[in-house]
Amino acid sequence: MPAGSPRPAPPRGLVALLRLAVPPEERGSVEGELREAYRGKAAREGRATARRWYRRQVWGYVWRTIAVRRVTERRGKGNMRLDGIRSDVRWAMRSLRRRPGFTAVSVATLALGIGANSAVFTLVNAHFFAPLPYDRADGLVLLWETGRGNREVTTVSPGSYWAWRDAAESFTEVAAYNVDFATLSGTGPAERLTASLVVPHFFDVLGVEPILGGGFTATSVREADGDQVVLAHGLWTRRFGADPAIVGREVRIEGRPHTVVGVLPPSFRQPERTLSWQTTELWRPMLLEGESTNHRARYLRAVA
Repeated sequence: MPAGSPRPAPPRGLVALLRLAVPPEERGSVEGELREAYRGKAAREGRATARRWYRRQVWGYVWRTIAVRRVTERRGKGNMRLDGIRSDVRWAMRSLRRRPGFTAVSVATLALGIGANSAVFTLVNAHFFAPLPYDRADGLVLLWETGRGNREVTTVSPGSYWAWRDAAESFTEVAAYNVDFATLSGTGPAERLTASLVVPHFFDVLGVEPILGGGFTATSVREADGDQVVLAHGLWTRRFGADPAIVGREVRIEGRPHTVVGVLPPSFRQPERTLSWQTTELWRPMLLEGESTNHRARYLRAVA
């Protein structure tokens, strides 16, 4: 982007829709994070690609909000109707016995409705109610930044990440990561996947142990020039047939050979406060050495 050019902003209509879908207490952080991610993607891949990406994120929030409201409304209505449920059931049973054809259609409709509601509850429960699958989850925090003179929440610069690691006494350790995409090829057709770039000690901070192999270390990452990968359990099962000998094999990511160093347990999910409907399927390492003074580029997420 030429010097002095205005920073690209997401489409106003989608921003307005996002504000309607997100609860007020989360609106500032969600809008700020998506805006920074949009600007980074626009700079790397062009505004058309960034707009399509931003549209998917906004509609993901819309559907999430609808699902949560449906669950909440059903719970409230269920309490008010409890008193009359017995008489309603008796009346319904008498009516269904008199009309067997209608009964068959009703049973089929109920089966479809119950299946749909079960799917919605499973999604909402996994992302909002189930305990976080981390060791000592009550001690983990996500870290964000705000600009000078305002309270707008944004992602984190490498300089801030290093400052927190070196000087913050409230944390025992801080890790950084970033959401991205990656093309996996070499075994079967090429596939575009949701991926993440993480610092080597990312899984250590979360207290997550791979079920196969191990995670990253700074030494191994340097020796492999960053060409290592950790697989999600779902990707390992779907793409590689849950092969127990996957550790040490090479797969091609973005056209480069990467060595598989580990497979994560099926319960693991990345600590995303937003974009949670996107399931990360592989992780690659990044080294932020030499960027301790970079406070301008804000593209990282941080957990401590």
